[in-house]
Amino acid sequence: MYKFSESVSIALHGLVLLKKNDERLNVKEIAFKISSFANTVAKVFQILSKYELVESVRGSKGGFLITKKGMDSSFLDVIEIIDGISNSGNCPVNKSVCPFEKCFLNKDFFRINKDLKDYFKNIKIKQV
Repeated sequence: MYKFSESVSIALHGLVLLKKNDERLNVKEIAFKISSFANTVAKVFQILSKYELVESVRGSKGGFLITKKGMDSSFLDVIEIIDGISNSGNCPVNKSVCPFEKCFLNKDFFRINKDLKDYFKNIKIKQV
């Protein structure tokens, strides 16, 4: 039902990679280890750095380290930083006004989305 954007996938995989390695990794190393493109990883990690989830170190021995804030962040925090605030309250078929008296999904969609959002909120990077 929920599909992560490529950027969210890079952010989550990259943060967990930094957490597990417990050492500084540069963009090329991260990209190689998570099978992604270095330029996309660089863009995502610039955003993570802006929000202080990672620390960027410049230079030939530079790279990224996960911060305490990054370790304490939930999956939902990362999703919302990268993709914006969830619109899980919106109609699943993008109707601004429902054409039916009662939603044909019987509100199950909204409950499932809320449960999924709560699930992502409860998973911390440091737990993975």
